[in-house]
Amino acid sequence: MKKALVSVFFVFWTAAFCFPAFARFVLLRAGIVQCAPFNLRGENRNPAPRPTLLADPERHVAPKDLGRGLEAWFNDSLPWRTELLRFHKKTNLHRFKSPVGRDVPGRGDWIFRYGGDWPELDDYLGAKELTPKELADWIALFEGRREWGRAVGCAFLTVPATTKAQARWQELYPAIRRHRGRNVAAQVREALADSPARDDVIFADDAFDAAFAAGRETFYDFDHHPNAYGIWIFYDCVNRRLRELFPDRIGEGPAWFDDPPPDVLEGRAPGCWLERTGAGLRLDVSSPGETQDDAGVPTFNSRYPFSNVSTVRPGGGVSILMAHDSFFRFSLASWRRGRGSVRFPFASGVGRVKALIFGRFNPVNIDRVTAAEIPDVLIEQFPACRLDGSVVRFLDDSTRAAAVFGRSAEPEPGRAPRAGDRVVARAVFDGVSSDSGDASGASGDDAGAGCEAVLRFGGREIGRRTVSPGVRRAVFFDPVELAGTGDLGLSLEGGTSETAVLSWRFAPGGGSGNGPEKP
Repeated sequence: MKKALVSVFFVFWTAAFCFPAFARFVLLRAGIVQCAPFNLRGENRNPAPRPTLLADPERHVAPKDLGRGLEAWFNDSLPWRTELLRFHKKTNLHRFKSPVGRDVPGRGDWIFRYGGDWPELDDYLGAKELTPKELADWIALFEGRREWGRAVGCAFLTVPATTKAQARWQELYPAIRRHRGRNVAAQVREALADSPARDDVIFADDAFDAAFAAGRETFYDFDHHPNAYGIWIFYDCVNRRLRELFPDRIGEGPAWFDDPPPDVLEGRAPGCWLERTGAGLRLDVSSPGETQDDAGVPTFNSRYPFSNVSTVRPGGGVSILMAHDSFFRFSLASWRRGRGSVRFPFASGVGRVKALIFGRFNPVNIDRVTAAEIPDVLIEQFPACRLDGSVVRFLDDSTRAAAVFGRSAEPEPGRAPRAGDRVVARAVFDGVSSDSGDASGASGDDAGAGCEAVLRFGGREIGRRTVSPGVRRAVFFDPVELAGTGDLGLSLEGGTSETAVLSWRFAPGGGSGNGPEKP
């Protein structure tokens, strides 16, 4: 009996692994069009290769990973794979009234995601109405980052990336489409209308709508990522903002070509196009002279350290430090194409780009990645559906005070602060080093041990902020109403700096020249 069971098990799995090859043979011999097992146009990844234990650089796996590799290869090589997956999803939706996992089928071959860490369909339906406090916190985050950037000498851009359900809602079933709500990006965008930070938060929804009106496809149908043209749209929106910020330094962005001319294909002229050869259909970028140099790339995501890259163009130019997810990288020539192959379709005039994948700029890692050098531009990209209030935790006290500083009135020249004034202060330090650590702050979890910036009025402490070592640091103090007599003073405890500059303004609701104002 035991031998019979072993034989059945062996025969079953042998037949299962031989079935794809046998099915292809029968279809070809019968003159029937062979069904492609893997839909390159629908999924934003390459099919799993057939693994081997031999010394093949593309397919070699360790013995312990052979089983997992064979399973992945078999799953991707199964004839009618795409059709079977679609049938499975649609049967669950129409017959059992239930999606598969977090995938909800749309018209034709389109799939949309809901819930979890990617609630794009929930966002389309307007499931999250931001409270006045959440909206105020988002505005404070953007305005505070803008003021911090102005203090240290860089621009801070945020790109809440348009998701599939917002760009291609036409492919949703009418029963879902008719219940469209007000997504969180629209709520934040409206709240930003009168904010000085409105131009530094880049929404690409209008550009995606224009692409659809022009007959352009921007997303994969069976995948939640934008396709090559969609990726190009995001970068085109960023390039336009960079030209506004640096009109004398930034030129035109690389154009899109459906049929690239020879000089673009050969790398002699800039341009972007859909790569139609090889295993995938990806955005290909020509940027003459650009090279990838991974030396010294900072990181704050230990899962993907090999994916953090630095590219540099000859002649220098505007430097960019970018934290982003797969919307800005997966469809590009990425680590899947081998080391040294990454290019980013930024405009001419951009010099070095350091790109950190799957990370966010919270206050701690901002300090880390700007310790040795302040870039000209910081860019943070994340899906727009995550403007749902769950990440406003990045709004720390100093950033909130920076937002208040930006809204505050400047004193008249020569006007000194005095009792009764409600003020908000900013301190900018150059060349900060800590007595308990080095000045780089760029490596290790304990790097950048901070010192303390102390704000005083008449010798009495009225504010304190931690300052990490680095080439330039800016901190903002909470608004405070002054009492007593004396002058505003600043000191750095537990460290030293080459220079220190203190600035102050009248906080909203406080004095503006003739004593305190009451609301």
